[in-house]
Amino acid sequence: MARRVRGQTQGQSVNRVLVLIPSFGDWQELPRLVAEIDRLGSEYRSLIIDDGSPRPIPKPDVLGSLLVRLPTNIGLGVSIGIAIAHAAAHGYEVLVRIDADGQHNVADIPLLVAQVRVSQAAVALGVRTNQDFDFARRLVKAYMNFVAMLLTRGAVPRDVNSGFFAINRAGIARLEGSHLERFPEPELYVSAWRVGARLLAVNVQQRPRQHGASSFGWIAAARMLFRFSMFALGQLFQRTRP
Repeated sequence: MARRVRGQTQGQSVNRVLVLIPSFGDWQELPRLVAEIDRLGSEYRSLIIDDGSPRPIPKPDVLGSLLVRLPTNIGLGVSIGIAIAHAAAHGYEVLVRIDADGQHNVADIPLLVAQVRVSQAAVALGVRTNQDFDFARRLVKAYMNFVAMLLTRGAVPRDVNSGFFAINRAGIARLEGSHLERFPEPELYVSAWRVGARLLAVNVQQRPRQHGASSFGWIAAARMLFRFSMFALGQLFQRTRP
């Protein structure tokens, strides 16, 4: 599913790095995040996708920032798909994704961007080195890492739940049209490997959440485990990667 992003016409983008910030109700940190992205330089442009928030997220007052409002909560996978399609349509060199809650450090974005520009990797994944998760999160992470490693023969970094990543133009082209669910990160990385994209780990520090509380709990954990298990079974039935 792809949606036209307002404020930009079809063709090459004057910006070269598109930074996706998907959000469902998280708006407090957005002005700061967009301002920090703007200070990285003129090649960076932020794209906020409001995934049907109960209160529409206000557009940050930063020239060039983009905002897409979805009419209802469709899920993170759709938001990432929209960003991939937009990046492909407008010729961006790199697509970066960060969280709206401010836990991903904007200062680390150039580190990931540099890796997908100078190395042979199409996807750079921000691997969190200072995680302090509860038992439910640790269980989900361990299971998804284990299954993803099996599916990719050990090719994915050991933090497939991380939502901090950069994809270069070749990776964008290969992943355009991919079907992603509500908890898409592990699926995205496995799918990237399956279409021949190389993945690379970049160590990053995760910042504390500044506003609100995480909605993650045992119900969310069960949903993530079930949906990823269904995805993994589907991968096993597909033809082996050439």
